[in-house]
Amino acid sequence: MCCWKVCLIGLFLHVVVAQQPNDNAAVQMPPQIADEEDPCGKRHHVEIGQTCAFVATANHLTIDELLLLNPGLKCNPFFSDVNLCVDHGASGRVLDDAIAASGYRILSRQEMEENLAGSHTPAVEPDTIDTGNGR
Repeated sequence: MCCWKVCLIGLFLHVVVAQQPNDNAAVQMPPQIADEEDPCGKRHHVEIGQTCAFVATANHLTIDELLLLNPGLKCNPFFSDVNLCVDHGASGRVLDDAIAASGYRILSRQEMEENLAGSHTPAVEPDTIDTGNGR
């Protein structure tokens, strides 16, 4: 066999072996988010079939709190294989920040009743509703 053919076969085998996966090679993992970078204290991995109500209840949250902790979350349809924030983080700062940023505040039952009692909205009588038919 000619010397150049041996070299060519050797080069071919070198390239083929180099392209084979190495079981002993270290797998590179993405860097983990440091606790101070991720303000969420705990995350829930959503499995197929889980709903917002299930995730909220399982983590002692209301659906409103779950939505505040995960801006942009759409509950219907609910996607699986995502990690949702389900904990307020250190000292509850995630939920507190979300509420502050929204401009809303959560009223107590007494505050809601006082607001309703103080409102000047007349009750609508069923026979005074204009249906557009002159009735």
